[in-house]
Amino acid sequence: MLVIACGALARELLAIIELNGLANVSIECLPASLHNRPKEIP
Repeated sequence: MLVIACGALARELLAIIELNGLANVSIECLPASLHNRPKEIP
């Protein structure tokens, strides 16, 4: 499973993934330049 999230959430998401043994989950963090600009997300 792929989680696409704001980079500000990366540390917390990684902790949740590790604590729950979710080896099938990966994270793709968006750059700050796209924050609050969802129409610009490719």
